[in-house]
Amino acid sequence: MPHPTNPTRGVIFRVACIAVAYFAYVAGITTLEGRAAADAVPPTDPAYAAGRRVWLDHACQTCHSIYGVGGHLGPDLTNVARPGNAGTVRATVANGKGAMPAFALSAEQFDALVAYLEAIDRTGVYPPTSLGDPVFGGMP
Repeated sequence: MPHPTNPTRGVIFRVACIAVAYFAYVAGITTLEGRAAADAVPPTDPAYAAGRRVWLDHACQTCHSIYGVGGHLGPDLTNVARPGNAGTVRATVANGKGAMPAFALSAEQFDALVAYLEAIDRTGVYPPTSLGDPVFGGMP
């Protein structure tokens, strides 16, 4: 409803409400759904749980997604930790790449993060390349 004495004020109010709602929605999706995706793989060892903690503590889900859920500033990391790719993961996290900053993690944190991403990699393929690919929650 327009303001009775200043119609511009009503328009500004509506635009501000829409902007606040949009940013609240984006923040909620990034935080809640990113955490839900991070929680989807059951822990198989203590390194997985520690890696999940590193993922959440450093807010990786803000920029990265798992199975397309989470942030979209960086690439989806569902299958980044393929066998033999641990060195690349470590180097990228330690040195940064493009817009991604470098993270100073301890050796234990690097090991845990790689274990976490390897566990996620074993759950399926994203994006699916064929109908025969294992999907989220399916085991290859």
